[in-house]
Amino acid sequence: PAPNERLIATVGDDCTLRLWHTGQRRLHKLVGGKEAIAPMGMQGACVDVSQDGSMIAVGHPRGVLTVWDSQTLKCVLQNSYRKEPISVVRFDPSSRYLAVASQEQSIDVYDIANGCRRIGYDQARHTASITHMDWSADGQYLRSTDNAATLLYWYGPVLKPFTDHTGFFRDTRWATESVVLGWDRKHIFGPGYSINDCNSVDVSPNKVALVAGYDTGDLRLYSYPAISNQMTCSIFYGHCCHVMGIKFTRDDRYLISIGGQDLCVFQWRHIQTRDNHALKQANKLGGIAMRADDT
Repeated sequence: PAPNERLIATVGDDCTLRLWHTGQRRLHKLVGGKEAIAPMGMQGACVDVSQDGSMIAVGHPRGVLTVWDSQTLKCVLQNSYRKEPISVVRFDPSSRYLAVASQEQSIDVYDIANGCRRIGYDQARHTASITHMDWSADGQYLRSTDNAATLLYWYGPVLKPFTDHTGFFRDTRWATESVVLGWDRKHIFGPGYSINDCNSVDVSPNKVALVAGYDTGDLRLYSYPAISNQMTCSIFYGHCCHVMGIKFTRDDRYLISIGGQDLCVFQWRHIQTRDNHALKQANKLGGIAMRADDT
């Protein structure tokens, strides 16, 4: 989601970058495709919007990284340090640095303000494809997870590994909450579940609810933190296959979920009240309402 505007960005195998308006529930702008104002030219694998809303970073399957101006939707930067698909792109809170992870088990950090110069990299710590990354709210630290159920921490843009983190990050505030591993979300893996069964996680901006998306196509809504095996969850259905990404909007009004093979973008209304009237109003406006206190 882009700040100060009710817009979200998606990319796909159809070689398009799309901006959607959550208030009007329609396509707002398009890069690539017949109706596009500019061509993208490559399939998109992952996307992120800078915190100030000025830039959109896109990772591509052939190791290419592109950065786009969010207003003009023109490509302003492109490089290809890697050969394998880019799996995650993540701007830091200052919008100056961009962390880029690939299926080469590597992480690169670029200084966008200085011509996308690479200032940090690592290709030795992770043993499997990197799946998620988050910057701390102050931009000093980075955390990452991979398909081998490894959670690693790093010192900011230089990407120096943090080797002794026992308890250090317990109270750290994170700018995003996408990693699937951590003390505050251990309950999302029930009996018989592996790390590869849960593709995406996000925590509501007010730190009340956690939503996880699974290979089975369902979304599960937990109270945050989800740490007890005795906790129940609300289950929501809609996607017919893997839920590849989920994200709360910055105003906490909606949750966006991205399907895999079903090619769907779902918009869920996030209701934080026991007032049934609010749920009825949400249903009249279309879509399905999530209520955090059902958990």
